[in-house]
Amino acid sequence: MLARIVIALLLVAGSCGVPARADTEVIFGTVGGLNTSYLPLFVAQELGYFKEEGISVRAVDFGAAGTLLPQVAAGRVTVGFPNAEPVILSHDAGKTPLPVKFFYNVIRRNVWEFSVLASSNIHTLRDLKGKTIGIFSFAVGSLPITKAILANAGLSPSDYTLVPVGLGAASYLALQTGKIDALNLFDVSDDEMTALGTKVRILPEPPQYSGLLANGFIASDDMLKNDPDTLVKFARAITKAQVVCQVLRRACIRVMFRSAPQTKPSNLDGEAAVQYTEYIGTRRATTMIARRGHYGEYDPAVWNNFITALHAGGELSTTAIPIDQLFTNALIPKINAFDYDKIQRDVLKLQ
Repeated sequence: MLARIVIALLLVAGSCGVPARADTEVIFGTVGGLNTSYLPLFVAQELGYFKEEGISVRAVDFGAAGTLLPQVAAGRVTVGFPNAEPVILSHDAGKTPLPVKFFYNVIRRNVWEFSVLASSNIHTLRDLKGKTIGIFSFAVGSLPITKAILANAGLSPSDYTLVPVGLGAASYLALQTGKIDALNLFDVSDDEMTALGTKVRILPEPPQYSGLLANGFIASDDMLKNDPDTLVKFARAITKAQVVCQVLRRACIRVMFRSAPQTKPSNLDGEAAVQYTEYIGTRRATTMIARRGHYGEYDPAVWNNFITALHAGGELSTTAIPIDQLFTNALIPKINAFDYDKIQRDVLKLQ
């Protein structure tokens, strides 16, 4: 099978006043299930941006980057949405680099964090010595930077225990009941715990780690060479929707609920569900904001910092990794080639 789950629906193009044509299918590989990071995916469909670009999109959840990346490399997935660590590590000395590159920066800083119960006597990363830490899974792409952060705090792998706890209620229960001492999940999870009534405290991390990038769009080297236009079309439609969602976030959440009903909180209805979802996604939304004309653009210095951080944490044997093998900004001008003012007026269509 291509993957575990086909997410919710085939995002087929609807009628938007353009001539009928055979749309190019884009298979979009996600990780970790749906959250508000995917609002632009549904809004791009709702407002006809995919149709305007001549593409249709099928979203497939692969659970974790370790499962997704081989499918991207083999060309079975058009665009993936992993974090950067596994790709960087594949370029370490003695390894075979994955034939993939990031071409669009989506989540522009590290969103993975360490949280503990507010009543916990753990206050620093060093206090995690001898403790059990819950992680999403051993295939999660963020695991190398987790280990690097703990190494920076003076902890060796023998000083702590990592336990897979998944996402959502099961992971929260593991923390609440003391099965684990800390959670290493992402911002949306910690904010959801708070919204559900469990007070947590985020352990401070060194700035060289919190400033790193997270998930972005990635494609195979072959795709980037032979069909970059399809990648531009997908990313441009997403960018248009992202601009809309920054203006009218609650309306975009309603679109997501209609398109993927499983994303709506099961215990809430109407505006209460919208407000709850907006709250738990607020921090994530700030990581996705870029300057007009520069959506998707990568800062080369951040990639160098990422390599340095992984090396310092013992996850990389060398820092001699050419960053142009990891990402490209070559498609960014075409991706941002649209009328921003017109797109911002499209918010009226969602009200």
